[in-house]
Amino acid sequence: MTVPGIDRPAELLRIAVDTMLEPLTILESVRDSSGEIVDFRWLYINEAGAEATLLPRETMIGSCLLALLPEHRGGLFEAYKQVVDSGEKLVLSEVGYDDTWGTSETIPMVLNIQAVKVGDGVAVSWTDVTQGVAARHSLAAALRPTAHGTRQSKSEAVQVEPGSEP
Repeated sequence: MTVPGIDRPAELLRIAVDTMLEPLTILESVRDSSGEIVDFRWLYINEAGAEATLLPRETMIGSCLLALLPEHRGGLFEAYKQVVDSGEKLVLSEVGYDDTWGTSETIPMVLNIQAVKVGDGVAVSWTDVTQGVAARHSLAAALRPTAHGTRQSKSEAVQVEPGSEP
C-alpha cells in the first residue's frame, strides 16, 4: 500500500492511534529501590486522551500520573499496578471517578476502562459513559411505580393496578 508522504506501516499506525476517537495512553512504571511500583510516568497520550483529561499533551508526557491526577491513588493506581505485576488485562465497567482533571473544580465521571500490560507499564483506554448512565438512571426512576401505583413516563402517566402489568 502506498500513501504519499508516508513510507512505513508504523507511521500509519501512529497516525491512526493519534487521531482515533477513543482516549489511549501508555504509562511506564516508576519503581523505588526495592522494585515496587510507586507511580506511573506518561510516555504517550493521544489527542482524544488529552481532550478527555483536560490537560495539554505537553504537560502530560514525562509527568507522573499521581502528580497530575492524584485521585488515581488507591483504586485505579492499584489496578494498573496489578496489570503490570500479573500481566492480566483489566476491564472495568461504569467506574465512578471524581477528579479535577486539570481544573480547580472536581468533575464526577463514570468511565469504562481497559488496561493491558505493555513492557514495564500499561496501555489504558477509556470511555466516558457518564451521560448514558445518568440517562438510564433517570429513565429507570421515571418508570418506577410511585406509592400510588402510577408509573410516570415522559409522554404519559399510566395507572397500574396492583399485581398487573400495564
